[in-house]
Amino acid sequence: MINQINFSTQIITIDGPAASGKSTAGELLSEKLNFRYLDTGLMYRAITTYFIQKNILPEQIQQIKNQIEKISFKINFNKVGTANIFVNDKSVMSELFLPDTDSLVSKFSSISCIRKFLVEKQRTVAKKENIIMIGRDIGTVVIPNAKFKFYLNASSSIRAKRRFNQSKNSNKSIMEIKNSIDLRDKIDSTRKDSPLRPAKDALIIDTDNLILDEVVDKMYSIFMGENL
Repeated sequence: MINQINFSTQIITIDGPAASGKSTAGELLSEKLNFRYLDTGLMYRAITTYFIQKNILPEQIQQIKNQIEKISFKINFNKVGTANIFVNDKSVMSELFLPDTDSLVSKFSSISCIRKFLVEKQRTVAKKENIIMIGRDIGTVVIPNAKFKFYLNASSSIRAKRRFNQSKNSNKSIMEIKNSIDLRDKIDSTRKDSPLRPAKDALIIDTDNLILDEVVDKMYSIFMGENL
């Protein structure tokens, strides 16, 4: 069990399954609050891209363990609080959504040594300034004693439609996207290390019938109400 850590900063955690809207909602909320913003899913994509370029497969656990501590992994924030990820002093932001990364990120994300490595990085970032952190285990594992925890959820059918509408150059049908989302949900929720689930004290927001602004306004009102 990972021990809870005390933070002097204000931290908002937003967890949820793939395509639940948490990343966009979190970014908009960060703009309203003037908080830094970190989508931790990008960190797992960065690590996945690194191992793909090294020709290391998710099944090669020992090779991954040998490499992981050698990686220089840094996160810088620009003036508006958005993260830029560097691996071995190279920005990897333009490489995070390549097809190979899309297909393998869930497998690399389930590996314990990778999760441990990135959790330490995430906690270090959270100690520095007020931040909104997006992911699948932020409220349950990374910062379990955060005061403000949200969990965004939506049916896989709705999430598939949203992703289809956002994917301008995708050749996949809505059903293909839905099948991919269902598989990702299964992998995330059944993995042994940090499975996807709402924190016991998280506010669960079902976004099926909400537009993005309504989701953001709901979280903003709760946060501001507690800070009056």
